[in-house]
Amino acid sequence: MNKVIRVFLNTDLRANHLDISSHALEYKINVNHLKTGEHICFINRAQTMIKVYSKNNIISFLKSPKKQKLDMNIISHIPDSFNVSGGFSYPKLLKKALVNRLKDSIDRSGSKLKLL
Repeated sequence: MNKVIRVFLNTDLRANHLDISSHALEYKINVNHLKTGEHICFINRAQTMIKVYSKNNIISFLKSPKKQKLDMNIISHIPDSFNVSGGFSYPKLLKKALVNRLKDSIDRSGSKLKLL
């Protein structure tokens, strides 16, 4: 099962593998002990970029189009949105986040409307 186990905000994303893993270690998270499907997200102060650290020292990087602030609701969907090249698609993440928000709104309203 893919899941984000920790999110670090206000991270300097100019950092390399060693700097990012050292930052996680300050919070007692050893990136070398990540299990398959576990991911750690590092987000910059402006919330325009995300680095996702995964097992075997794999880092994926997402930079928002035109330096727009990323929708933070995408974080929980990151693991499900990896593509075969190892990266992930922001439009796909955003769609999942929006669909989940709509489903939650419909569920709370008690409506019989269903999303396909």
